[in-house]
Amino acid sequence: MDNISVKLPDWMIKAINRLIEMGIFPNRSEFIRAAIRRLLEQYSKDLRLGLIEKSIAFNTNE
Repeated sequence: MDNISVKLPDWMIKAINRLIEMGIFPNRSEFIRAAIRRLLEQYSKDLRLGLIEKSIAFNTNE
């Protein structure tokens, strides 16, 4: 697994920490992985259709 660094506003960190305190997530990494997984699932149709790749290619040609 690769590491990435992300800067988040204090309110987001406090909300994540609260979910950890409540036992919903074991740690911040698991929360972030779950959030990213959910977004990838949400956009999976676009990924399958190649719409995101086309959008990226279009934006990099500017």
